[in-house]
Amino acid sequence: MTNEMDNRLAQGRAVIQGTHDAIWRDWLSSTPGVSRATLRLIYECASSGYRPEQNELLLNLPEANVEDAADEGAHDQTPPLLAGIGWPAWKRELVHELLHEYQHKVVAGNASVVGKALEQKYRHCFDGPGHDAHFFTAIAEKASYFGMSPETLIMNL
Repeated sequence: MTNEMDNRLAQGRAVIQGTHDAIWRDWLSSTPGVSRATLRLIYECASSGYRPEQNELLLNLPEANVEDAADEGAHDQTPPLLAGIGWPAWKRELVHELLHEYQHKVVAGNASVVGKALEQKYRHCFDGPGHDAHFFTAIAEKASYFGMSPETLIMNL
């Protein structure tokens, strides 16, 4: 049973890394002077986060959530979102932290009018620092990447 679990964890990590690679490439690779944050997947008592000082994206996920990613790797496409359910935990965490990376490296202090309006309406949806108009500007700019409105993306994070 341990080998099977180890295989599922390895497959899940590969799916998470592949998803990270694809989104980073699409969102940030053409931005001059920007380097990719290191993705660290941990199973500790710590919160996920983008750490700009270390240029690090830290995902803290239970092993069961990583194993869930293995199931997605068995499909050619990401399954559609189900109303009221949203993305699996690993994808919510990954996209949320990639939005923070985009916020710091591309939005970089230039919040949009749309981002400011979204912050006013949805700031209660997120705890902690960094969920300001710049974060919501990143959401507004990247929601269409997932075929969503900014409001729908917020509800899936």
